[in-house]
Amino acid sequence: MRWFWLTMLALAALGVYGAWLDAWPGADESTLDSPAVGEIPPLRVSFPPTSGHVVESVTRVDDRTVRVADRFDLVGNGTERDPYHISWEYLQSAQDGWKASAGKDALAKHILLMDGSWISIDGYWAPGIVVDETKEVIVLLNRWDGCCLGIPPTPFDCIEAKLTEPVRIDKQHSFRYGTVTGRLEVSPFAFGDVILGLYRFHDARISSQ
Repeated sequence: MRWFWLTMLALAALGVYGAWLDAWPGADESTLDSPAVGEIPPLRVSFPPTSGHVVESVTRVDDRTVRVADRFDLVGNGTERDPYHISWEYLQSAQDGWKASAGKDALAKHILLMDGSWISIDGYWAPGIVVDETKEVIVLLNRWDGCCLGIPPTPFDCIEAKLTEPVRIDKQHSFRYGTVTGRLEVSPFAFGDVILGLYRFHDARISSQ
């Protein structure tokens, strides 16, 4: 599924390039140097500074609840039979202090804590390409049909998921919502200074479709 993020990056690069052409007085494609075939113009992005929660604490609240970093309560035990039920706010906090050049070492400890754990999350899901049936979907915070409708995801508010069983895609342009459970892999995937992907689900299943 990492090809999906490369495609998104290429489309974004073309959009930026087109906007620059429109804004340049009297410029057209014949007077400007074009990137070589297959070359993606470099993009630069910056992320918010650290929020002060890089050093984490984990406190047991009760038999099935732990409090992480003094702000997130996780219910469950992180196993396949009793996964952590996690929030999108938790996953989005990975961007605090993120630097693509540092890779996985730049991630806050509470994010790395989830690496290899079983988690469940409520969200929208969509196929990455137009298909009738698939075992690979994208789990999202926001509504998106996988193509044209809704808000395209960022690496911090979506999870690439490999399902144990294929799902039917009966209507291409529709929003799908459910609870997705799987074993989470925290695996930063960057192109230069641009992060393209971060979270992956293995052995995932969708309920409450």
